[in-house]
Amino acid sequence: MAVARRRAAAAALIAALAYGGGCAAVLDIGKPYRVDEGGEGGGLEASDGSEAGGGDASDGSIASDGGDGSSGESGSSCEATACQPLQLASGQNNPSAIAVGPASVYWTDYGNGIDASAVMECAVGGCSNSPTTFASSQPGPRGIAVDDTSVYWTNWAGATTNGGTVTSCPLGGCPAAGPLTVASGLNNPWGIAVDSATVYWADWQGGMVMACAKGGCGSSPTTLASGRSQPEAIAVDCPLPPGGCTATSVYWTEPAGVMKCPIAGCGGAPITLASGMPRNGGGIAVDATSVYWAANFGDVVACAVGGCGGSPKTLASAQADGIAVDATNVYWASNNQVVLLAGAVMKCAKDGGSPTTLASGQYQPHAIAVDGTSVYWTTLGGATVMKVAK
Repeated sequence: MAVARRRAAAAALIAALAYGGGCAAVLDIGKPYRVDEGGEGGGLEASDGSEAGGGDASDGSIASDGGDGSSGESGSSCEATACQPLQLASGQNNPSAIAVGPASVYWTDYGNGIDASAVMECAVGGCSNSPTTFASSQPGPRGIAVDDTSVYWTNWAGATTNGGTVTSCPLGGCPAAGPLTVASGLNNPWGIAVDSATVYWADWQGGMVMACAKGGCGSSPTTLASGRSQPEAIAVDCPLPPGGCTATSVYWTEPAGVMKCPIAGCGGAPITLASGMPRNGGGIAVDATSVYWAANFGDVVACAVGGCGGSPKTLASAQADGIAVDATNVYWASNNQVVLLAGAVMKCAKDGGSPTTLASGQYQPHAIAVDGTSVYWTTLGGATVMKVAK
């Protein structure tokens, strides 16, 4: 099905000359991906040299000049100054949220009905384009998060009133009895985040930002903020890896703006970092000093965690959806909704500057995640899960 859609859209490739504005660059729409043929495992070697000038990058990735056209450790083909993306999975339904753990990448795949909806898994080094069903028959899986022991996700539950849940399973797989229900009785839980002891999520329809101990709290989670309108993407101020710290504040997007609330509770109204700016369906990420998100029209913007006077800094104009950060860069999925196969995965230094295109020719890239060496993303139009070296 995904191959047929790509063939049907082949004519659109000719028109894919450029996108966005500001820092945006013309896209090379050739070689959109390389199919995973079963890599050796481990991380990929970055070959653009942009993060460490050919040496050890500050985030732990290895950079090389790639001039010999050698392949990366996981089978990703690197030529000249760019690495070709690796297709980890195809033929998915609606691969939406994505998260990466110590050894595997996980994503939620929302299908037509509970029997077609699942949480999926593929080893970070590749799975021969045959991902594992980590948790089957999930009622509308949406957001996903990973720590060093478990995978956590939200289940929307469709039209079932108060049927939404927050669910988890150990990294090694769900027990025979099924996933653990961390919290239940939710309206429409969406984005999710974790720290060392707690799970946080945005209840889109319920208008709340909530929290629960990882071990579970039944139908009585803690409400951090209520009376909100459609809170969606969420993040906490914990440095990577997740699970290694205790958050002090939670951040989320809603149509009114980008909001912040102390973990202890808002005590009234949350702090508004920026008004009326988030992109519908866009992501949010936080590091020790700043919060980053996809604004209206997809601009990649940043604001200090303590506030920026309502005037965040625009890092790039790039039709961004998903957002992720590491120690040096911000990464995003640039979802070109006009020319279908003109989407891209890009990065930019946190303090701004010219962005780098890591992968072009992508069919509506959406969610994104990073580890020490690689970038992972989903494509809604292509129904794939992809990977490329940083």
